[in-house]
Amino acid sequence: MFDNVPSTVETKPHAWSETLRSGDIVSFRFPTNEGKTGPEPKARPCLVLASALISGQRWLTIAYGTSVTEKVRKGYAIPLGSHDARVAGLDRATAFRGDRIVIVRPNNRAFAVSPTLRTPVLGRLTGRPLQRMHAIRARLQAEADIAAEARAERRRARVDDRKSVIEARARAAARAVITGT
Repeated sequence: MFDNVPSTVETKPHAWSETLRSGDIVSFRFPTNEGKTGPEPKARPCLVLASALISGQRWLTIAYGTSVTEKVRKGYAIPLGSHDARVAGLDRATAFRGDRIVIVRPNNRAFAVSPTLRTPVLGRLTGRPLQRMHAIRARLQAEADIAAEARAERRRARVDDRKSVIEARARAAARAVITGT
C-alpha cells in the first residue's frame, strides 16, 4: 500500500564547496600582492589542481590563471587554446600556472561566487588540458617528495652528528677518568 507513495523528502544538492575537485575551473581572487594593502585582487579563472582531506579538513590547491599566455613559463603551464577554453567554460584562451599556486580552504572568501548561479565554478578541464594538469600534478608531487627526502636526510645527518659529538665527549670523559686528568 505504501510502496508507491512519492517521497516528500527533498534531496538537497551538495554545496559547491563540497563538490570541488581537481580539474574544476573556478572564479577566484588570486592574491597578487601578499602582505600589501590595496584594492582586492580581481576575480579570475583559476584551476583546482588538487583537493585533499587533512586532519578532517578539506584543502584545495589553486593554480593562477591568466589570459596573457605568452608570458607563462612552459614547464608548469597548462595552456588552453580558444577551443579548449570554450569547452572548459571560458570565453578566451587561458593558461594556468602550476608554478604559482595557493592552498586554501573551500570557505576562503577569495572565491568569487556568482550571485545568480551561487557557485564560483566556471567549468572543467577535459581532454589534453586535463592530461597536462595530471602531468603537472605528478611533477609537483615528485618535487615535493624529493624535497621531503632531502629534509629527512639532513635531519638524519644532524642526529648522526649529535651522536658523534656525544660519543666523542663520552670517550673524552672516559679517558679523563682512566688517566685521572
